[in-house]
Amino acid sequence: MRELTELSDINLFFGYGNYDLELETESDIIQGLMQPKRSMYYNRSDGCEIANMENYPNTLVGQVSIRYSIATFISRRNENLPTNMKRDRRVIISQNLIDIKYDDGLQINVLYIPLSNYNQINKTSYKVPNVQ
Repeated sequence: MRELTELSDINLFFGYGNYDLELETESDIIQGLMQPKRSMYYNRSDGCEIANMENYPNTLVGQVSIRYSIATFISRRNENLPTNMKRDRRVIISQNLIDIKYDDGLQINVLYIPLSNYNQINKTSYKVPNVQ
């Protein structure tokens, strides 16, 4: 699990394919968690709307909605990726692998299995920043 500053570096965006596969995959997932729906200029269906869910009540429906949104984003992402066997950036995800905490704001932990190395489980985490 890498720091958010490393995952959101603009050089990573413009130099795609030149970096470590795990770094690029984790960066893709973090970008999707951070982005509101219909806001990415290259694919309007990307994004999870997580930031807008911060003030939702901590209910079962809210938690299912967040998990569903993340799993749907990742499945759409997998559909749009090229299936190059050397640089397979697709991941396996389940709603059961998404952990949601409401300690000091909304914290999302996502466990995923990269198809390029399906014996390894990776984790990424995103904390929704508190807006004052």
